[in-house]
Amino acid sequence: MSVTKFYIDQEIFITGGSGKALIEKIMRSFPEFSKIYVLLRSKMNKSADERLQILLQDPVFERVRREQPQNFQKIFAIAGDCKELGLGISPDDRKRIENVTMIFHSAASVRFDDNFKDAILLNTRGAFELIKIAECLKKLKAFIHISTTYSNPDRQVVEEKIYPPLADWRTTIKLAEHYDTKMLNILFAKYSSYQPNTYTFTKHLAEHIVNDHRHKIPILLYRPSIVVSSIFEPVPGWIDNFNGPIGLLVACGLGILRTSHANPNVRADIVPVDVCVQGLILAGYKLGNLTEATREDQLLQVVNCSNALIRTFCFGKIIELGRTIIRKNPLEKCMWLPSGSITDNVIWHYVRFITGQLSLALIGDCLILLARRKPILLKLQRRIFMSCQALYKFYTTQWLFLNENFLALKNLIPPEDLPKLGLFQNVDIDDETFYINGIRVKIDKRILSDIGFIGKALIEKIMRSFPQFSKIYVLMRSKAGRTADQRLQILLENPIFNRAQEEQPESFQKIFAIAGDCKELGLGISPDDRKRIENVTMIFHSAASVRFDDNFKDAILLNTRGAFELIKIAECLKKLKAFIHISTTYSNPDRQVVEEKIYPPLADWRTTIKLAEHYDTKMLNILFAKYSSYQPNTYTFTKHLAEQIVNDSRDKIPILLYRPSMVTSSLCEPVPGWLDNFNGPIGLLVACGAGVMMTNYANPNIKADVVAIDVTVQGLLLAGYKIGNRFGPMTLDKPLDVLHCSRGNVKPITFGELAEAAKRLVRQNPFEKFVWVPCGSVTTNPILHYARLIIGQWSLALLIDSFLFLARRKPMLLKNQRRIAMASKALHTFFTTQWLFSNDKFLELERLIPSEDLDKLRLFRYMKADLDTLLWRGIAGCKQFLLREPQNATQSARLRLKFFFLMHYLLQFAGTVFTGRFMYFLYKKLYSAA
Repeated sequence: MSVTKFYIDQEIFITGGSGKALIEKIMRSFPEFSKIYVLLRSKMNKSADERLQILLQDPVFERVRREQPQNFQKIFAIAGDCKELGLGISPDDRKRIENVTMIFHSAASVRFDDNFKDAILLNTRGAFELIKIAECLKKLKAFIHISTTYSNPDRQVVEEKIYPPLADWRTTIKLAEHYDTKMLNILFAKYSSYQPNTYTFTKHLAEHIVNDHRHKIPILLYRPSIVVSSIFEPVPGWIDNFNGPIGLLVACGLGILRTSHANPNVRADIVPVDVCVQGLILAGYKLGNLTEATREDQLLQVVNCSNALIRTFCFGKIIELGRTIIRKNPLEKCMWLPSGSITDNVIWHYVRFITGQLSLALIGDCLILLARRKPILLKLQRRIFMSCQALYKFYTTQWLFLNENFLALKNLIPPEDLPKLGLFQNVDIDDETFYINGIRVKIDKRILSDIGFIGKALIEKIMRSFPQFSKIYVLMRSKAGRTADQRLQILLENPIFNRAQEEQPESFQKIFAIAGDCKELGLGISPDDRKRIENVTMIFHSAASVRFDDNFKDAILLNTRGAFELIKIAECLKKLKAFIHISTTYSNPDRQVVEEKIYPPLADWRTTIKLAEHYDTKMLNILFAKYSSYQPNTYTFTKHLAEQIVNDSRDKIPILLYRPSMVTSSLCEPVPGWLDNFNGPIGLLVACGAGVMMTNYANPNIKADVVAIDVTVQGLLLAGYKIGNRFGPMTLDKPLDVLHCSRGNVKPITFGELAEAAKRLVRQNPFEKFVWVPCGSVTTNPILHYARLIIGQWSLALLIDSFLFLARRKPMLLKNQRRIAMASKALHTFFTTQWLFSNDKFLELERLIPSEDLDKLRLFRYMKADLDTLLWRGIAGCKQFLLREPQNATQSARLRLKFFFLMHYLLQFAGTVFTGRFMYFLYKKLYSAA
């Protein structure tokens, strides 16, 4: 029987409003249940029915309201109170629930500082009273009692079993019924054998009530560990309280918690609420399908819903991760910079607490008092202090919760129920995912056009140098209200095709658009277009998003699944001679020496594609870092996975993997300096030349592997020629052909040399629209870098934006500084890591060039071009193709540069004089005092 069928017509009784997530999941995923009764007490002059209506208005039910709105008619309130005898349920309501088949008992007080009397009556006697009611329910199939993995805190390894009692539960209930609150609070420490708090002790006693009744009713003990916000369901990040690590993160994010006395190396056992709920549903399914009653000599079924054996991480890492995430996506009402930290040094903790928390709270309350409002910060600090004291035991003790029974639940899931209980199959979610959804990071979403930098240059080269080709089909998607054909015509009007228009105008009649999208299944190509391309003999696959900050989902669909869909199409092309897949030399960034071969995969490409097809953008962004083994960005990781697809298809089609390094402006063809984007070193050169970038945090000694676009394209054509002339089919026992289009070992240049040469050449041929002297530099010293950044870049941007604002024009430089900062951050790994890309197979392509084609394929002469030639032509290309300026600077630009140089040196002189006078002033003051 499937889980869905099992829950058909079940009448379910749930105690406690804390079962919101469970109620929502049953309503949405198992909508054919009969009824759900929720035990609620009257509170704040609101009846149980009124409180139920308020409960059902909670945002957690928004999704079910859209998908299963009829189920709200099957939810009923039962007035009662777990602290009362018989749960305070009236005879009429007892009659209403007499056909209940399942009970989930989640009602409890989770406060660690509760009075001992209240905790006994609610957590211990409440369980006993509910079990007595359950014994009268003739149709009962399953009773799930929800406890906690911390119910035996004196044991550091907690198995899925019942441990000996610390006290007799019957005697304890009688004590609560006969003695007052103060007396019981005094007795607690000694009576409980010095348990850390009333919560864990009373839950421990409740477990023994459950154990003693295991032969009377079908009952199971379910122990969750620390339950935090949801991963996926009903919405990512849902939570309704500040308990556990989320409370610490919020306090840290608000700037009111700056220290915690704890052991940063203690591993936290944290489970998302949707994993916990799916486990509960499966536990009920398991128990309800038992054919025999539990005998008195059989052990109670215990399930530890824990995560420590699957994914372990420590409290110190939680705080560091939370601080990083919150700084990226700060809370709206933060009072101070999020800078919480954990220490087990008690002196250092109290120093931080007094200077960092109490003093700030005191100042804040004084300002609030002066504003004639109610001071609250010192009161909050008292609550935080008391909470930290209550949690100290849990922050400094290492527990291990064994969970074999919990993990075994996934074996019960029938295939048809996997879409509803699939999260349970993927319980090993990385630690970052636990928190980032709760804070809900928002990431930009943009996709580059279908025909990229390499694609344009490749089409132009074939049209101009090899005009006897039959046809070229270009895959293009409709965009901005234009069809693929219209976009192709716009593409062919690009200045790159001017030379081809002059030399081979007839070639333009042989270029055709194929409407499609690499992000779609089958590339979105229509059956008619599939028929048009059935005689294709060569494929160059260059479509990709090269943005380093792309969403993980979009990057998978375009860079990884797009390659797979194209290969599936290629397998149907009977005349195919060559498939060239264009990747990048940075597809294996964890290896500093990259050879021309395939490396072991970092993840399974099939699984990754399925993730992108089934999960949303935000969730995949959260998963990215851990799933990708901490790759620097989505681009390199998804290109790495695409390479694995190519490798797995090497025996099916004639395929070759082509890895260019950093592709920059052309050296000679079609015109010197051509480029169509600001990616790579050219973007930094333009920012430096415009005077808006004066520093870059990078290693000046790192060798940059930069290759011109015309070298890349000529290598592609030779690669197609090589693979098309291969004799005999490829087999899986032969390695894939891999070529590195790189020149780092032919003409090495460092980032420092690149920056100095660019600065020198831009001063010789300045841009028309610069705001200051080109004076960028590269440094590995963070202090020097940030000093230059603040003094040289940000202050100048703020000053100019202020003038623009006063002139009633739109400020833009601070916005540009943000973009530069984001770009520099994305490129940091590439500016500080030294890679060596071996390219022996690529250099061997030179031997394939027939003598009659040497004038068309001069790439190996281009490979040896010096840095000044490459940059000089790149600057001219930037001015012409990107900035729409004359290739050579005008006289007015040169005069403005001289003026800015004069101002630059005057400011430096004034700054030096001011610093000298200030130091002399300090010296005199100190000397006179002595």
